[in-house]
Amino acid sequence: MSTLGRYLDRLYCRYDKSFLTSDPVQFPHAYVDTQDREIVAFLAALFAFGNVTSILNTVRRILTPMGPHPATSLNGLTSGSAKAYRGFVHRWVSATDLYALIRGMHRVLNEWGSLKCCFLAEHDPKSDDLSLAMGRFIARLRAAIGEKSLGLRFLLNDPATGAACKRFNMFLRWMARPADGIDLGLWPEISPRQLTIPVDTHIARISQFLGLTQRRTTNWAMAREITDALRSFAPDDPCKYDFALTRIGIVEGCRGYRHPKICPACPLDHVCRAPLRVSIHNDITPPFPLLI
Repeated sequence: MSTLGRYLDRLYCRYDKSFLTSDPVQFPHAYVDTQDREIVAFLAALFAFGNVTSILNTVRRILTPMGPHPATSLNGLTSGSAKAYRGFVHRWVSATDLYALIRGMHRVLNEWGSLKCCFLAEHDPKSDDLSLAMGRFIARLRAAIGEKSLGLRFLLNDPATGAACKRFNMFLRWMARPADGIDLGLWPEISPRQLTIPVDTHIARISQFLGLTQRRTTNWAMAREITDALRSFAPDDPCKYDFALTRIGIVEGCRGYRHPKICPACPLDHVCRAPLRVSIHNDITPPFPLLI
């Protein structure tokens, strides 16, 4: 294995389930019922954009009115349920958007029984990735919602448009990878080899520093290029490194350039090609709140 592969494996071992509270994947772990976990994971993943603290607060705000059994809550959905989310906002997603999404999920569950059954109806186990199944699942959910606001279009983007689809790829990672204290292993019908790494600006930057991608635009093509590069270290499970790589920003405080008091402590320091940057500030405080 290459030097980079050895460092990535060390990173994977270092950031285990003890770091769960730094990630929205913590939320489905709080539930026992499989369908509750699936629904909570989907909502937590869709709203995983923006400030980390804000993300966690938003997901708690969404889940609290649903009580201990979100699946039952969706099945009991009424027009009065919208009142529970009055005043809700997360970045550009409004309370109206959230309620429309929940209502659409309710309709999908009524028709298919679970999100899993709806997704697997289009899943081809021989495909290299899950983009086609993703697109068809999103189309069905959009049809169930019936509304096309900016917030809903953002939440439910499609790889066919070239979007990186970070949040949906993250949800699929949680579902498909074997249960390891972080990922949930609820959809074993999907092989981890088909997953695509969830790419946002942070993963894009880290991947450039590690030589995993030469691309500059954060899109589906970049996500596939990074995944293919990681496949050389873990052919059957290239996304195993995703959770650990995101801790470089969330936990280690990566600034996107070489910092004399942060970089030497980073587990990837010796294989990172982050550029030099002269700063007039001698500030070692991590750049929280991090955008993910």
